[in-house]
Amino acid sequence: MLFRSRASEDFQRGDHASAWFRFWSLAREGYAAAQFNLGQFYRQGIGIAADLAAARYWYAEAAAQGHPHAQYNLGLMYFWGKGIQQDYTEALRWYRLAGEQGDALAQRDVGLIYSNGWGVPQDYAEAARWYLLAAERGDAQAQLNLGARYAKGQGVQRDLVEALKWFALAARAGNEEIAGPAATNIERMKDAMTPSQVLRAQELVRQWQPIASLHN
Repeated sequence: MLFRSRASEDFQRGDHASAWFRFWSLAREGYAAAQFNLGQFYRQGIGIAADLAAARYWYAEAAAQGHPHAQYNLGLMYFWGKGIQQDYTEALRWYRLAGEQGDALAQRDVGLIYSNGWGVPQDYAEAARWYLLAAERGDAQAQLNLGARYAKGQGVQRDLVEALKWFALAARAGNEEIAGPAATNIERMKDAMTPSQVLRAQELVRQWQPIASLHN
C-alpha cells in the first residue's frame, strides 16, 4: 500500500510526526503492522511523549491479529511490569505465541521463564527445548544457556560435545557479556574432554548454519 510506504519513508527521513499520523490512520483501519509501529512510537517516545498505556493498547491490537513482534513486545511489558501490572503468566502466553512463529528472542525468553520458574513450575527440559529453538536461529544468549544445560545435564542428557559446540557458537557473538562467559566455559570444557571430543565439537561448529529468525 502506498500510504504504508510513505509512512516508512517519512520515518526514515526523520519526519516522525508525519509517520506517526500515517501509522495512526492505518492502525485505526486495523492494519497490524501499523498498530505495532504505533506501539513502538508510544513506547519509545518517538516524536511524541512516551505513553506506555497507549503502547500496550496498540501492541495488544496487533498481537491479537497474530503480529509476532507485537506479541513479543506485549510479553515484555507484562514480564517487566511496564505500563501494566507484572504478570509472568501473561508474559509467557505472548512469548509462546511469538516463539511459535519463529521469533528467536521470544523463544529464548520462554526458555528463561521455565529455567527460572517464573510464574510456572521450574522445568529444565522445557527450558532446553525453547533454548534450542532460539539457539538454532543464532541467539547467542540461548546458545550460552543451552551449552550450560548440556554441560550440567539439566533437562537434556549430559553431552560435553554439544556443550562445547554451543559455547563456541555463543563466543562468536559481538556482545562481550555473552562472549566472555562463553570463552571461559570453553576452556573448562576442553579440560574435561578428550582431544577427539574437542575435534568433533569443532567440526560441528564449522558445519553449523542458523535457521532464519524474524529478528535476523
